Amino acid sequence: MIGKYKREGCAIPVAAINPFWRKLGMTPFIEDFTDEVDIGPEIEMLLERFNHGSIAQQKEMKICLKKLSDPTSTILLEPTVKVNTKGRKKSGRKRAIALAEESTKRCPSGFEYVLQSVEESVEVGSAIPPQASHSQGAKRSKQSKMSVQRGRVSRSRSVSVEKYIAEFPPFLTPFISNIYDVPGDGHCGFRVVASFLGMSNNGWRDVRTDLLAEIEQHPDEYNLVFYGLAHVQEVKRILNCQSSTVGKEHWMSMPDMGFVIASCYKIVVIHISKHQCLTFFPLRDPPPPVSAHRILSIGYVNGCHFVGLEFTTDSPLPPAARTWDRFRLDMASSWVTPYIERIDRFRALAGTDVAVADVIDLE
Repeated sequence: MIGKYKREGCAIPVAAINPFWRKLGMTPFIEDFTDEVDIGPEIEMLLERFNHGSIAQQKEMKICLKKLSDPTSTILLEPTVKVNTKGRKKSGRKRAIALAEESTKRCPSGFEYVLQSVEESVEVGSAIPPQASHSQGAKRSKQSKMSVQRGRVSRSRSVSVEKYIAEFPPFLTPFISNIYDVPGDGHCGFRVVASFLGMSNNGWRDVRTDLLAEIEQHPDEYNLVFYGLAHVQEVKRILNCQSSTVGKEHWMSMPDMGFVIASCYKIVVIHISKHQCLTFFPLRDPPPPVSAHRILSIGYVNGCHFVGLEFTTDSPLPPAARTWDRFRLDMASSWVTPYIERIDRFRALAGTDVAVADVIDLE
């Protein structure tokens, strides 16, 4: 159409112009300098969240702040590719291995890493049987020569709520909004914690290390919480494991780990199972503002597996473990205050069908 008007040497008539373009204003933009922008409250909220975050979260926040303060900077490095240009071409299987090791193909995107980890989590259902571990390990070692191993981001897999919903008390099921599954390799409980904290795919190792350090740094405190050195040593033995596949002797044990997780990461930990429900608060540290509270909900299902739970904001909350009320420091006593009403609702709904105590008093 424009070419026609150009050939005829005439101007474009107003009627031929789309109404949208006829409504454009010609008023120049004038910037208003009268308004002042104050980010003081936001900076204070950011500092507060940073101070109460885990080491991994603090590092991530530091990276984001650096990007904002200096947009020209980057943490990305140019990949180094080693390409062998000498010698004759290899053939057959050796050539395939060489191509896999020297390939200049692009690195997979973050989405592809997450997708791969989700597919693996579906396949991993239990630990490798002892009689099959050697042969499968040999098979994996051969396959590893054909691929370059890269770190993956830890992601839990959201599953249908109906899959595990029968494993929890019926009065709580209306308040469960989501269930997150993790591989059942013996580290499932620690994987739930790592996923909640945003750690890497091997974050369960960091969680085990952190919890072991928490006990070793406060031996007198946990001698009281676990009622003796023998039980302390048993919990430390459970945590002291970095092997990819483990037996039952290294599985997470609840309610023991609830105290350690809450105190180590300064979070609220909720343990939910068909027969026992408890809430754990940190033993030493004073609480942050309620808006900064982080609540980790761990569900125990099938008598052998832990999953992550997500509750509605108005859900009832299990009572605090009695051991916490006995051995916590005074400065930590107000952790429970914002949850008293929710705890009372839980007691009213639970009745006597669910245990809400970690110890039994013999009087």
